[in-house]
Amino acid sequence: MASGCTHQTPLTCPYSNQACATTPGSKHKIKEHAMDCEEDMDMVGVEVSPVKSGRGEKHESPNVKSSRKWKRSARGGQLQQILGKVMEDCDLIDLGFSGLKFTWNNKRDGKNNVQERLDRFLADFQWRGMFPHDKVEHQGFNSSDHRPILLTFDSVFHSQMGKGRSFKFEPFWLQKTTLGGLLRGPDKQREIEALYRKCRDDGIMNRIRTLECEMEGLLSRDEMYWKQRSKAEWLSTGDLNSKFFHSRATTRKKKNSISKLLGDNGLLQDSEARLSRVIHTYFSSLFRSYDPSSQDIANVTDAIGSRLDGEMIEDLSRIFTADEIKRAIFEMSPTKAPGLEGFYAIFFQKFWSVVGTNFTKICLQVLNGETSIADFNHTNVTLIPKVQCPLSLKDFKPISLCSVIYKIVTKVLANKLKSFLQTIISPSQSAFVLGRQIFDNVVASFEILHSIARKKS
Repeated sequence: MASGCTHQTPLTCPYSNQACATTPGSKHKIKEHAMDCEEDMDMVGVEVSPVKSGRGEKHESPNVKSSRKWKRSARGGQLQQILGKVMEDCDLIDLGFSGLKFTWNNKRDGKNNVQERLDRFLADFQWRGMFPHDKVEHQGFNSSDHRPILLTFDSVFHSQMGKGRSFKFEPFWLQKTTLGGLLRGPDKQREIEALYRKCRDDGIMNRIRTLECEMEGLLSRDEMYWKQRSKAEWLSTGDLNSKFFHSRATTRKKKNSISKLLGDNGLLQDSEARLSRVIHTYFSSLFRSYDPSSQDIANVTDAIGSRLDGEMIEDLSRIFTADEIKRAIFEMSPTKAPGLEGFYAIFFQKFWSVVGTNFTKICLQVLNGETSIADFNHTNVTLIPKVQCPLSLKDFKPISLCSVIYKIVTKVLANKLKSFLQTIISPSQSAFVLGRQIFDNVVASFEILHSIARKKS
């Protein structure tokens, strides 16, 4: 049931045994139906039923990510490829699930027992954008050999009702366009096609070239918009693969939501208020300061021998300059995640001639002790899942999204310390040595142990 939503969503429920599923006709029927529903949000519930082989065994069901099963067959691999191709052609994605993996059980004993995931929900990107917080639950077996699968969802408008969204600067704004310009892209494409069908005099060909240039610009901005949300930094810029980025962004939106967590009492919590309480309690305890006294701090620092000579101390005590600020801002990655203020480094890099003077002034006041860093020491903490289906907060890695000013202040300090690190830090602490990685120590240890073992033998 969709709460707070007036849209009608077509639901398609194809059912087929493996013999039919392997025929091209089944694939084309699903694809044609998905194309017919192109103007609407489309939801597909799929089941491919197993058939008996001559030995009474069951063959594997189609699944883009191969479902674990006791017996595997060539037909199962073929079905897997067919379903994957249909999903790719129709822009459908698997909604995933919670609960036990397999939806079908032949209910036989011992080695003859076979379980597979035969049932699933698929949806297009438009549907996923409208209902980003959907949940698919594999429920318990009753008298049937199939589990019921339950889909629950709320409209994006309902789930965000009453929630304020913080400002976030969009890098594609730098290309002098608006979202309305992006939405006019299909109209420009249709105009180009209409002009191609006409008599191609010089005026029409010039108009076609103009529209094609505008279309290329719109596609580039659309790509930048979705790439920023997909975080697929490994794909080379310029491939105009917005469909790929859209898929990645939709998947990230689903993975980035937390629907339930284990509380301190070991019980699952799924309401928003209880989830907030669980998260707040956990991190308040984790990040709590034990408030050491000045004497406690002095006891530790006195035990550390000084490794700085007079020249180093003089260099480190030198007043910070505007050139150091500018160098740091242009060394930063342009589109790394923004902090509370919503700005990326690319904004300051692009408009340095406009904002550079005031920005530099603020940073220098902090670095030279004229202003407290406390005014800028606020951060968003985002939780990155470390496992496939996280339930405990220990399954998340907290990442702080700091403001650009805070990042610049710390980067300027790091740049100043960089030239002295090899003197004041042991080379064995490779994480702090330029050009070295933590893994280098692992490799070195392995080589030492290998060398010792060879000498003993």
